[in-house]
Amino acid sequence: MESGSMTTAPGGLGNKRYLYFAFLAAGALAAYVLSQILTYAWEYFAQPKDFVVMLVSATVGFGGAIIAYRHPVVNQLANEVIAELAKVTWPTRKETTAATVVVVVVSVIAAIVLGIYDAFWSWLTDIIYVT
Repeated sequence: MESGSMTTAPGGLGNKRYLYFAFLAAGALAAYVLSQILTYAWEYFAQPKDFVVMLVSATVGFGGAIIAYRHPVVNQLANEVIAELAKVTWPTRKETTAATVVVVVVSVIAAIVLGIYDAFWSWLTDIIYVT
């Protein structure tokens, strides 16, 4: 396997599927944003034609995604990001549960301590300023 290539299972896409999905999602997002902008701009002149807005938006959005996918620098960067993300080891359910319990317990303790400090300072300022 050459340097920088993605791992693929026989008959499958492997990690490449994330690359394809990312470009597809970026194209869909670009098409949606462009359709909102075109509709907003077109409303100043006349009632927008939905078919034309969607056609132009989809063409520009997905065309831009295809152009970005075929661009060597963008494609190489995306492949490198996916290769790095493939190296990530995610915590197990047990580790996640333990970490969550620690965060909740520490948050409760911090809230109690801050509440005690607040009550003390409130009592102290009442004594100083009220009398």
